[in-house]
Amino acid sequence: MTHRPSNQGPKRSASRPQIRRRALLILGGASAATFVAACGGGGEETGAEQPAPGVFGVGNVSDFPEGSVTVIAEGGFLILHDAAGLYAMSAVCTHQGCTVDVAQQTLPCPCHGSVFDFDGDVVTGPANVPLDHLQLSVEPDGTVVVDSSVTVAASSRAQP
Repeated sequence: MTHRPSNQGPKRSASRPQIRRRALLILGGASAATFVAACGGGGEETGAEQPAPGVFGVGNVSDFPEGSVTVIAEGGFLILHDAAGLYAMSAVCTHQGCTVDVAQQTLPCPCHGSVFDFDGDVVTGPANVPLDHLQLSVEPDGTVVVDSSVTVAASSRAQP
């Protein structure tokens, strides 16, 4: 009987340094993924985007009659018109960043139940900070302009 040599030789198991290296690569990748998610690289819990800083021409003053509340989705803010004049307010809930809805007399947050009045004050928590008021001006031609990067006092109003 002849013995044929095997080309495969004895089976080798991975050495301890190779096993350790693979484990470190796997753990390192998992840690990096966790870091990215924690820093905002993952999905947002709230689904809302923060308002983009910048200047927005949002329409003519006639587009915002007294008593109206208009959502400007691209800027993440609202245009409101009360007896004192026009004003802009962030639509981003101060609790966890969801976009508030517009109801009959309030601005409810659909995520966790906070409710704001039309002046941005908290009516019901868990939010405990009012909505930011943003700089609004009316140009001589009647164009309403909002600078979402500038906050103003809640009493600030522009005359139409």
